[in-house]
Amino acid sequence: MYRNIFLFLSMFLSFSVLSETSSDSENIQRAVLDYIEAQHNVEPDLMKRGLDEKLAKRTYWKSEDGSEFVMETDFKTMVWVAENYNKEGNKFAVSPKLI
Repeated sequence: MYRNIFLFLSMFLSFSVLSETSSDSENIQRAVLDYIEAQHNVEPDLMKRGLDEKLAKRTYWKSEDGSEFVMETDFKTMVWVAENYNKEGNKFAVSPKLI
């Protein structure tokens, strides 16, 4: 999960370098924070605000048996994740490691 967050942040933060206006940079930063905070704080409205409804997310995974696959996720699934993944408040470290 942390690898996915790191890749997502890397992708969006690299776009901020190419932004032409401070408004673009602010919007990118807001989208990244919406994505992360939606999952941590169980706030699906943040996920809805931060993602486009045409989202087609693809994540590389390696299973325990060593096989590799690509998981595809859409907007509705990510909203579901924001609603359900951290309901118990135990999915993320209290003090995460900083890279």
